[in-house]
Amino acid sequence: MSRLRAFGIAATGVAFVRSPRYLGDTLADAVDLKAPDVRDERTFWRRVVRAYELLPRELPELQARLAAKYCRNLDLWKVLPALRRDHRLFLVYSGPSTTLACWRGAYRLDETFDAIVSGVEEGLTARDPALYRVLAARAGVAPEACAVVESTQAGVEAAEAAGLPAYRYGSAYGLLRWLRGQEQRAAEEDSAPGERR
Repeated sequence: MSRLRAFGIAATGVAFVRSPRYLGDTLADAVDLKAPDVRDERTFWRRVVRAYELLPRELPELQARLAAKYCRNLDLWKVLPALRRDHRLFLVYSGPSTTLACWRGAYRLDETFDAIVSGVEEGLTARDPALYRVLAARAGVAPEACAVVESTQAGVEAAEAAGLPAYRYGSAYGLLRWLRGQEQRAAEEDSAPGERR
């Protein structure tokens, strides 16, 4: 087992969660349900405009409302500085780039994360193991040295299928406990006689 050198943190459901100020918006909710499956953004928005009979000028407002559904998950964000001291951090996002652009401006993502891996830019979703291979390659590490923190079981399974260790996020405490367990196993393997790599 390799020591972990990088983390891919899922944007939706881990780094960002539904805002307590969000009051509900039927249209934004309907679009948000489909957002994680976006592979071709241009086609996605064209279908949204057609399906919901939007005027072209209404689309940017909908896109802003979609991004505003979410806020930072403060439970996670409070431990990001400690994680970043020993690991490279990557935000892994599967959804429309317009949402990511809103978050990038509002939350200074480029200062918090070493880089952002966007599924739509690769034509991939969080259920595609190839997205996590892209993550490990961008991190410059072997897959087993790059952990993924995901909010869905499908994302965890895709990461593991790509050879990356994965944690299904429940809390920052649980994540740190999982990380300690990973580090302890790696240290035990390193110190086991005759089993060095």
